[in-house]
Amino acid sequence: MKPTWLIEADVFPNECGRLIAELARQEVPYVVCKVGKYEEYIKDFPDDACMVFYGSLQFASILRRQTNWSGIYCNLPKFECLYYYPRFGQYLLNSNYAMLPFGELDRRKDWLFQNIGSDNQLFVRPSSGYKTFTGKVTNAENWEKDLRLFGFYDINPEELVVAATPSAIKQEWRVVVSDKVISGSRYFVNDPQYWDTDHSVETLPDFVLQYVNEILATIKYQPDPCWTIDICQLESNELKVVEVGSFSCAGMYASDPEPIVAELNLISVRQWKENH
Repeated sequence: MKPTWLIEADVFPNECGRLIAELARQEVPYVVCKVGKYEEYIKDFPDDACMVFYGSLQFASILRRQTNWSGIYCNLPKFECLYYYPRFGQYLLNSNYAMLPFGELDRRKDWLFQNIGSDNQLFVRPSSGYKTFTGKVTNAENWEKDLRLFGFYDINPEELVVAATPSAIKQEWRVVVSDKVISGSRYFVNDPQYWDTDHSVETLPDFVLQYVNEILATIKYQPDPCWTIDICQLESNELKVVEVGSFSCAGMYASDPEPIVAELNLISVRQWKENH
């Protein structure tokens, strides 16, 4: 038995091309759907179908509400900083942080820069797994302008945000995991020359693999049968956890799709059988 993959190819066009080619190679059925045409695809499959979804947060949220499909790996409440920060603790890049409502940021500006900031800089991001705005490093001079930029996304004043001490990052990797490492690749390196060569498929260096395995063995956190964890290397060469995210709605960058397809097929079928 094999699941059917439902893919919103326009959401991650680079990754989806390699993913679709690998699905075809492994003779796994798949359907490529168009953004916004949600209801027609839901009607095409039984309510309890064995599926794996890969695409947008919007479609994943609809599928979780309207179907009992087995492979929608996007348990957003468990990808909120409020939920996973207490579980990762010392591993976090943003381990020196404060959480507060968005509407309190401006009033608490001086306290935040004095107690959390570094070199007149502060990193701000949403707690929500929906990522209602893009996190960024700001400073006291640009504070009002950046608050207006965040507010452009219609953030409610009660929405929780994270204010953390900024760090200088040398490189970052996205790792696809279950109860083990499945695949992963680098997606950022602070070296312009790196991008002058082809990096269509990458593998994880051993030191990153060992670090993620240590985390999986230590942290009691399993938000979904499959999920992602972003790892960074600081200028000091220390490794830290940047954030965690869903599998269904996260870019795979240059990760090798072969083990991802093989493992997700096994996970989704096993989950489907458990539910039946």
